[in-house]
Amino acid sequence: MRETEIINNFDHQRLGKLYESLMKLGNKSVSVGITASANQSIEEGELNLAGLLAIHEFGTLNGNIPERAALRTSVIKNVDAYIDFNKVNFKRVLREQISVDDALNLLGIKAASDVQNGIGNRTLELTPNKPSTIKSKGSDTPLIDTGQLRQSITHEIREA
Repeated sequence: MRETEIINNFDHQRLGKLYESLMKLGNKSVSVGITASANQSIEEGELNLAGLLAIHEFGTLNGNIPERAALRTSVIKNVDAYIDFNKVNFKRVLREQISVDDALNLLGIKAASDVQNGIGNRTLELTPNKPSTIKSKGSDTPLIDTGQLRQSITHEIREA
């Protein structure tokens, strides 16, 4: 095959679609946590679920609530799996089998599920509850009381 034959058979339209997909990908990100649409006030106070998650994620300055970094710990623990997951899905994007948004949405679903499961199944190494907390809520599972916080962890695709 000669050089002119390769150039004549080159699919410029497909290259254009690939370029568009890569540009879309570069301008988007996946955010995992408690999104604005899932954020609710808890009880009668001013605290909402995102604020409560932040308190647990970083702990309080006075140390009454220790750091229980469920989001960060889960992402760090699963980063290699997310890279492998993305390799598969972005090959599917390049083959035009799924869209960039679909690939990012699948990643978000997986990451949010990993955080939820890590909390509920105790696969994350989180600081245990104090005996007084265990007594008052009747459970020794950190970050689980009513389940509302755990169930509110979701994802969204954001424009960069």
